[in-house]
Amino acid sequence: MRVKLLALAFVCLVKETGAEDDLKTRVAILEQAVASLLDNDALRLQTIRSQEYALNTQQLMLTHQAKTIEQLKETINVQAKTIKKFQARLDNPVSIAETNFPSNSTGIHDYIKQIVQGKPVERRTALVMESPIAFTAVKTIPQSSIGINQNIKFDKVILNDGGGFHVQHGIFIAPVSGYYLFSTSIAHDDTPLSLHAGIMHNGNIIAIAQSTHNIFDKGAQTVVLKVSSGDEIWIQNLDYEHASVYGESYSTFTGVLLYQL
Repeated sequence: MRVKLLALAFVCLVKETGAEDDLKTRVAILEQAVASLLDNDALRLQTIRSQEYALNTQQLMLTHQAKTIEQLKETINVQAKTIKKFQARLDNPVSIAETNFPSNSTGIHDYIKQIVQGKPVERRTALVMESPIAFTAVKTIPQSSIGINQNIKFDKVILNDGGGFHVQHGIFIAPVSGYYLFSTSIAHDDTPLSLHAGIMHNGNIIAIAQSTHNIFDKGAQTVVLKVSSGDEIWIQNLDYEHASVYGESYSTFTGVLLYQL
């Protein structure tokens, strides 16, 4: 009887021990499941934070791009106004003629900068003119026995824009004030006398073109003068009586207005 009771107790003890082990196993499994859920929640939270950071970054980029677009719109508006100003000046030759266009590179840079910035520009007559002034005349007929202080004439007019050159006397009368360039080239026969031909400005000798005697020679000079309206410029024989100048277009006299004052 006692053996049976011991056996029964042993069986119960084994069963209780098995139940406790099963409970521990289940608790361990539950703990693993909870830990896995916590890891998943942490991963999801990290993902959410990363997405929020990405969204904030994109929002900042969009804000910056919006500012850039506004700046570009302002730049386009300024450029459109500048283009309209240039177009208006191109369509209006009088305004171009009255523009104070500087002659040096620094002045040109400042001038363009003023226009682009929409600043007022000083107005006066400048390089671009509605009626340019320029002439070229050549001597086709030889001229001999030229006296001292006598004009050398150029009988064939190639160009006379502005009407300043008077072929009858070989004199250029400036229609407007300004800086002019004048040039002459005088061919001389092989005569015993040399030839001194002066570029004259209102009776004053400015430069002398010299050619040597006893050979066929040519003298030339080029000058830039500040001339007032009505001033006279011509080529004149100097120093030697009975001088001669060769024709056949070897001798020339030319001038052009560079800058109107």
